[in-house]
Amino acid sequence: MNREFESMDMEHALDSVFEIEELLSDLKSVNEKIQFYKDLKKFRADCVSEKIEECSVTAEKLRKIIHNTLSKHDEKTLDFPGIGKVSRRVAKGKWHVNDTNAAADYFENKGLRDSFITTKESINLRNLSKIVESHRSQGETIPGTVLGQDKESLSVTFEVERAIPKTHVHEDKQDASEELNKLEL
Repeated sequence: MNREFESMDMEHALDSVFEIEELLSDLKSVNEKIQFYKDLKKFRADCVSEKIEECSVTAEKLRKIIHNTLSKHDEKTLDFPGIGKVSRRVAKGKWHVNDTNAAADYFENKGLRDSFITTKESINLRNLSKIVESHRSQGETIPGTVLGQDKESLSVTFEVERAIPKTHVHEDKQDASEELNKLEL
């Protein structure tokens, strides 16, 4: 594993997008190590949680450096054959309900109470946020709500190693193949 990244802070961006390939390979190794520790934790939990957290911090740092490098070089998606693919995207900002009672009263007065209040009288924030989005898009001001900022995230996909399928070579083809090998070019 490349240890150069350890001296970098999380806000660092690499000089070239081609350097991402090595970090992507490191990220894959770290993710495999995390999974190993999670499996090991089932057998002994004392120090394994600490190792998982340590590896998770490393993985987050690698992801952040890759993301910063993509941003610095204005790249959206890069594919590294045999290793994986990285892409950055903007996740739309979501409505956060700061005052659930104010927002709930507002929509209750509009007859939408059943859309976001469950039978045990708790507020379903996901549905309430959808209703806030719908009414805000119509220009209404909803008390107790604030729009969060759009967030850009990073998607990482690793290629799965595949075994080469064994094919049965017919004897006729085998003989023809041997003849071709004897030919001089």
